Amino acid sequence: MATPTVQSSRQLLLAHVARYPLLEPQDVYKLLFQGCCGPEHAVERGGAQARLAEEVASLQEAELEPMLEPLPPGGAFVRVHLRPFVAGGGRHEELATAFVRSAQPVAGGRRALGELWAQVEALAKAGLLPFDGERAREYGVVQASAGYPPCRHSPKFNAAYWPAYRVIAAAEVAALVQRG
Repeated sequence: MATPTVQSSRQLLLAHVARYPLLEPQDVYKLLFQGCCGPEHAVERGGAQARLAEEVASLQEAELEPMLEPLPPGGAFVRVHLRPFVAGGGRHEELATAFVRSAQPVAGGRRALGELWAQVEALAKAGLLPFDGERAREYGVVQASAGYPPCRHSPKFNAAYWPAYRVIAAAEVAALVQRG
């Protein structure tokens, strides 16, 4: 597997910012956490299928979104957005199974997250993010001191975009799409 380049991570990050212009530092952090660590923190093996079924049953209308959204660095993990997945005939049972299989600890994931956060700070300082470099730096310091824990989306992000997705290893998504 090729090592993701700084450029590819930057491109994926800027594409995410273009899609979600109201995001906050914690939303960028969540994106990078998911891309570096996958769903390792989010899976309750016994309840993954039931939780996903409940979420699918309560989906609300939202703007058009892609079914798949690659995550930096390099797209080893992707977000599978539930609305287009279900609308396209995807079966939530298979998605839940792929989600659980994707939930393996990623060696070096948190170290990579810390390294990528430096890019976030540089992009914010350059005015390419909807928050300034100091906010990015402060948020990064807090997360680093806590050992780079998982986080939730910001209230602002939730209100604007109604996120509904699962993070899956890219190899799992390819298998899902081939079956669908």
